[in-house]
Amino acid sequence: MRIVGLTGGIASGKSTVSNLFKSHDIPVVDADVVARVCFFFLMFFTFLDFAFNLSKTLSSSVLLGFELPGGVEEREWWMEKSC
Repeated sequence: MRIVGLTGGIASGKSTVSNLFKSHDIPVVDADVVARVCFFFLMFFTFLDFAFNLSKTLSSSVLLGFELPGGVEEREWWMEKSC
């Protein structure tokens, strides 16, 4: 299986080539869509934390969906810097 990355400046035809791939049933992963989804979930959990103070009741792994590296001090530092 080949993996191809589309790069280029504004109006260089990336979307056109991507749509061409899609029309031939070639799987396409759009990094812009992935970034928007990640940003949405980050903002959603930030809002929940602000509204319900979840960081005091839930662990960081539950809030973020993955375990943060390091010990308790590193996790607390990360949570302070990310909110």
